[in-house]
Amino acid sequence: MEAASLIIGNGNWGTKPSELLGYYVENGNQYRPLIGDVSRSSTKMVTNKDGLLEKVNPNIASIDYSDDVKGSLLLEPQSTNLITYSEDFNSGVWKRQSGTISDGGVGLFYLRPLSSVIKYESTSTGYNQLYSQISTSTVIGNDYTEFFYIKTTGVPFIHVQVQALGNDSVLVIDVDNSSIFSTTGITNVSVDFLNDDWIKIKYSYEALLVKSLFTKCYLSSTSSFYGDGVPIGSEAYITTVQLEALPYATSYIPTSGSAVTRVKDVATNFGDVNTFNSAAGTLFFEGSFLDGSDYNTISISNDSGSDKCRLWFDNTNLVFATYVNNINQVFISLPISNNVNYKIAVKYKTNDFGLFVNGVKSPNIAVNIGGVPSINSYKKLNFNSGSIYNNLNGKVKQVQVYKTALTDSELITLTTI
Repeated sequence: MEAASLIIGNGNWGTKPSELLGYYVENGNQYRPLIGDVSRSSTKMVTNKDGLLEKVNPNIASIDYSDDVKGSLLLEPQSTNLITYSEDFNSGVWKRQSGTISDGGVGLFYLRPLSSVIKYESTSTGYNQLYSQISTSTVIGNDYTEFFYIKTTGVPFIHVQVQALGNDSVLVIDVDNSSIFSTTGITNVSVDFLNDDWIKIKYSYEALLVKSLFTKCYLSSTSSFYGDGVPIGSEAYITTVQLEALPYATSYIPTSGSAVTRVKDVATNFGDVNTFNSAAGTLFFEGSFLDGSDYNTISISNDSGSDKCRLWFDNTNLVFATYVNNINQVFISLPISNNVNYKIAVKYKTNDFGLFVNGVKSPNIAVNIGGVPSINSYKKLNFNSGSIYNNLNGKVKQVQVYKTALTDSELITLTTI
């Protein structure tokens, strides 16, 4: 297999303001830099190599290490944390019945800073619960996703009740057995039992009622749990609360008095006319797609985007298509899922096209005219459709471009997990 003409990532990340370093291999073992453009006009939080949250300044590519030591380029859409105090539970927007809240100071517990402690059970015989009370309310029919981190002592169950879904029990976590006890009415439930007894709880839902935005949280198996007036030393640390008007979660957005918006990531203009071969080539991508509502795309194209090799996710299928003068030449698809890491490759050559995913070649060819652009047409690789639209949202572990259409056997080997 020939050397790649463009490589992005694969554990080799270099960033500086407004730029991300890619590279290519020359003479078999000499690396030469290729610079791409990145932009994001707000700060962003990522997980660093030590497993801790780290702030990334505006217009610096966000490399996230939450999955492995090689890291991923984390590209996300604009989103807002609607919780106005994401770590300060002594603020007026947070309410509690029974139980007490005290400031736990700031320290590092693996993934998240410790901010407050809720002590249960109190000497009161009322409900033991925590919830927020802010002016913004849910909109019926809209999708929301919430996550928070919690660590408990002497608490066998954690019970969360989503106000916008009514009063039914929604999610009960069996802490002692590190498992989900029951769930009703929510989707994309994720409960991660982390180091040092921290638990990350995440879920999505479609609002059925107009209600205040944060879930009620009880340290019991039911919402009708009462204290009996005798403290037993039960307590829970809670931090890093986020609620977004999206059907999925994005990276943490800290707040301290008002809702905060993080703007989208954009990554474009990798390579030049010497990097690509518009008559024949291979594009290899390893990573995951966050969501397909905006047709998450990576493409190789000319300046206008009229000639392009395009790979995108539409929430159901991965699609490979090429265009010459805006006329579709090939259209191949294969079903995949969001938030799953894949190794993907496409090849293009006159009358020789293919889409390969995790070692499997797709048979689903809907269009096959078979043409390719004129020589020197392809000039850049973008994490969008070749224009300002359809930005890729997800994690990019690596990208490779080859100036030849690799053989089917080479592509099966390249994409096998």
